Amino acid sequence: MEYNSDLFDEVTIARYIRRFQALLQDICERPLAPIHTLRMLSPDDMQQMLCQWNDTQSQEVEPALLHRQFERQAQITPDACAAIYEDHSLTYQELETRSRQLAGALIEQGVGAGHCVAVLLDRGLDIFVALFGILRAGAAYVPLDPSHPAERLTFMLADCCAGIVLSDRRNVEGLDLPLHCRVLESRSLFGPDVPLPSSRELPTVAGNDLAYVIYTSGSTGVPKGVMVEHRNVVNLLQAMQRRIPIDGTDAFLSVTTLSFDIAALELFLPLVHGACVVLASRRVASDPQLLASAIDAHAVTLMQATPSTWRMLAEQGWPSRKIRVLSGGEPLPAGLRHKLHAYAGSFWNL
Repeated sequence: MEYNSDLFDEVTIARYIRRFQALLQDICERPLAPIHTLRMLSPDDMQQMLCQWNDTQSQEVEPALLHRQFERQAQITPDACAAIYEDHSLTYQELETRSRQLAGALIEQGVGAGHCVAVLLDRGLDIFVALFGILRAGAAYVPLDPSHPAERLTFMLADCCAGIVLSDRRNVEGLDLPLHCRVLESRSLFGPDVPLPSSRELPTVAGNDLAYVIYTSGSTGVPKGVMVEHRNVVNLLQAMQRRIPIDGTDAFLSVTTLSFDIAALELFLPLVHGACVVLASRRVASDPQLLASAIDAHAVTLMQATPSTWRMLAEQGWPSRKIRVLSGGEPLPAGLRHKLHAYAGSFWNL
């Protein structure tokens, strides 16, 4: 078989040859068979495709709820550092308490199952409180980026029927808020003077309830809201933990904006396994020297980013320590892959 080696590799061609041989064999054995019934897969290929590759059964994590998994970890390591942003930090217990307070305040405002609560906050520790507070109130969060155009933000608020926006006055200035939408300043909903709701006051949430609604870029028209359930996210986190396990010795540097779906991995995976999330500011995430300094200063052990960000780091300022590299969101060029293998403690193309 002759082939263009720029387009095909040897393994692929060998597979094609095996299938051609299997087809010829079946023709010889069943010369009168209709063409559409002829087989191109050998018994070994059939076994691999139908059995080996589909052997994905695993034990389901209970409970299949994001906030419940965090609660369980907070009971185990209450004094461990959960999140860091610049010079501020939260322990697991502090995040547990504040998010519970916020959940109670949201419930008093009428928030419950089936509701959407928009999050329009600058990067900072309040994001963690907002996300877990909304989930504990039984609602789904809708992440919005303050840097997006007002027209886009207004459309998303109307489209998801969010009754409440957790924000501050600065970020909602210029927005034409829908009539049903109210702005609540998240900082006023938790703190020393805010009571903790009892367990009876918090709603029962199921794995097939919505965890968040995230909007596409809208490059093919208007943005579309994708509805993600608790069990969807928990399934992702469980699969990642099997392949790239993390624990309380890890620090995960988060550079992805909340309005990108994969940010859920960066924010939730560490917090359900006792690790620390180091939240990078926009300025740090876009500057390779500052990014390298943050990795060293916070003893970061793993980070997820696009190939563009990894190239920026590899060419202009790799940190002094080796970290686990997670690359995704774009195709990974071969040259960059070789560089990352040299720099990284371990390397995963997601």
